[in-house]
Amino acid sequence: MSTFLPAPPGPATATADGAPRARHSGPRAEGDRLARQLVRRTDAHGALRHLRALRSIAERSGGTRAAGTRGHERSARYAGALLKAAGYRVTYQRFDFVHRRTLAEKLTLHGSPRREVPVRLMSYTKNTPEGGLTAPLAAVPVDADGSTGCEARDYTGARYGGRIALIRRGSCSFAQKQAAAADAGAVGALIYNTGQGELSGTLGKPSAARIPTAGLARSDGEALAKRAAASGGATVTLDVREHRERRSTPNVLAETPWPADGRKAAGAERGTDGKSDGRAEGTADGEAGRKTEGKGDGKADRKADVVMIGAHLDSVPEGPGINDNASGSSGVLETALRLADATRQTHRRPPHPVRFALWSAEELGLQGSRHYVDALSRSERDSIALYLNFDMIASPNYGIFAFDGDDSDHTGAGPGPKGSAALEKGLTDFLAGRGLATRGTDFDGRSDYGPFIEAGIPAGGTFTGGDGIKTAEERQLWGGTAGKPYDSCYHRPCDTLKNIDMRALDANVKAIADAAGHYAWDLGPLPARRSTASAPGRTATRPTERPATGPYRGPHLIR
Repeated sequence: MSTFLPAPPGPATATADGAPRARHSGPRAEGDRLARQLVRRTDAHGALRHLRALRSIAERSGGTRAAGTRGHERSARYAGALLKAAGYRVTYQRFDFVHRRTLAEKLTLHGSPRREVPVRLMSYTKNTPEGGLTAPLAAVPVDADGSTGCEARDYTGARYGGRIALIRRGSCSFAQKQAAAADAGAVGALIYNTGQGELSGTLGKPSAARIPTAGLARSDGEALAKRAAASGGATVTLDVREHRERRSTPNVLAETPWPADGRKAAGAERGTDGKSDGRAEGTADGEAGRKTEGKGDGKADRKADVVMIGAHLDSVPEGPGINDNASGSSGVLETALRLADATRQTHRRPPHPVRFALWSAEELGLQGSRHYVDALSRSERDSIALYLNFDMIASPNYGIFAFDGDDSDHTGAGPGPKGSAALEKGLTDFLAGRGLATRGTDFDGRSDYGPFIEAGIPAGGTFTGGDGIKTAEERQLWGGTAGKPYDSCYHRPCDTLKNIDMRALDANVKAIADAAGHYAWDLGPLPARRSTASAPGRTATRPTERPATGPYRGPHLIR
């Protein structure tokens, strides 16, 4: 039975001339009221029950919840069942993707002493022969602006034919770097990090692969560059191979049953059984096909505008992914359930539908959210008023970051589409009201807001840090340990319940709840949507074409 109930006529009082007057003072006041109710009832302890359930699913599924595995399928069914029971129209939007399994991942430095160097293959790499590829190293010089290996001119003045190019990360995609190295005659590419830790990257798609390509930690890359420049140079054996096969995986989409017009979640095509054609599960009894008038529920010309809130549900293959990103998906799921409770108890339905999304295959390059956005018609895209994304919201050495919608930080990519600045302000104002300082984080295209921004949809969200390093200034703001990663278990088997900071989780879960309550009733300064491929002043590029700045996302970076 649905926990959503139709909205009865609101109580009224009489005006001076005897005309009825609504007790409620308008959509803004209604939004404030709902937001306060949701914030009171939505907290880290509610999200924790989902974290425990997802941990249990991972433990019963080989230690992972990666897309295309039993762990993710069970995670999707767990969330979908709760949302359906709460009265949401639930759609499992299944799509195909390339599932990868590492066969070899090894780099050997020859000489005295001979040693193994930790290396991570770039997904979709061209495989080396079994046993590896042996060749001399050739380090690509770093330009004064820090860029390297992106263009043909970077490879002039040195010999790369028959060698493995050693390239510093930065300025362009890994796919572009290995392609430029291949054009210069290189037979392999090693790309080393500019930040901390090993570099896990992707070439984006199989067709991009030209030569075997792998990532290294910064310290190892710099040490190899010195060896390559020394008398006698350096010779290495690179062995990177992966098996690829096509699999399918579902996004979970859940929409409130208002307005009750029986529509499916936009962009949905077929369910998890592979047979349904956009069929939505869990429609509230007696609701389908009936118009919702919602008099007094908001501006008539904005009723079709949909509020979207999402997080990715999949983990990396290496672990259960409890902070990344069971934390964000649990916060979104708990908010959805409390929103259902609130509308049932108050008998008040907001004018704007709220669509919750739990994406799959984010860790493989935002494939779930991209599939969803690409499947939307122009009118369906225009009906989405905003998208809020929550990825890693409980890092143990956390920061409190909000996506920089207005580019006030002047870092990396430009501002988000019009309306993104208002989303950022809404989140930072709420957190400030709870005594929490925030800092901006760049729209670097590495999480599921990316496809929405490319479509010109206002976007925002929060983030508590991945394997970036906390600064001394940030320690003054939030505590924790300076000089250490925000999440030292990022993409590792130790990303378990012990990796969750409950204070960070609580703050961010309540931020999700506050946003859901306000925007369901009142879109405030957000602009009416128009058909557009991108935001004014912003090129609708793929994430691979954006600058290499901002905190890390996904196990497989693209630049």
